[in-house]
Amino acid sequence: MLDAYVSAHGGASTITAAVGPAKATMRRLGSFLVDVARLGFEEALRQNGLENLIGQGSEAVLLGIADLVCVEGATLDEADARYAAIEVFNKMLDEATTEEELAFLIENKATGEGVEELFEQFVIQFVYGKMIRELGERIEGAPVDVSTKRAHSQEILYYIASRVKLEMVKRGDIAELDFNGKEGEEIVNQVVQGAYEVFVL
Repeated sequence: MLDAYVSAHGGASTITAAVGPAKATMRRLGSFLVDVARLGFEEALRQNGLENLIGQGSEAVLLGIADLVCVEGATLDEADARYAAIEVFNKMLDEATTEEELAFLIENKATGEGVEELFEQFVIQFVYGKMIRELGERIEGAPVDVSTKRAHSQEILYYIASRVKLEMVKRGDIAELDFNGKEGEEIVNQVVQGAYEVFVL
């Protein structure tokens, strides 16, 4: 089913070319994290026009960052990208309940390994969410029990996670990368495409 899904959409490279909102979100997130690494958390907020969020609490700050890095949610792909970003940020809220804890957490994430980890989480959530949304009716309509359907979904998540991690390891240290430039575009394309290529037989 998954190989057929990728083929029906024109292959991994075609899908990657079409998911502009997800790639734009990754590049904006990467650029923000580089600002954090270079300037510190609060100054990065100021430099990106989010100074009004300082002192408003961790949840408000993360929602503001989500608005910064995500494109408008008018299309399904845009909604998928925003949902993926929110899922990643919600995991941060589990670790950081105060704004001070959030600043410390994000500053620690603004390193080579930290950026890679957040990219992994975002791409996994986006590709998985988009695939499940588009395959949802076929999975729900399949003549199998609930536990088997859940296993199918977990299998998809596992394969995407494995390939994204592999692609990120290949990239090396990306914390100092210019995500607004050509190199940033290439890395984002390669990581997203790699997540879909895992299903091509």
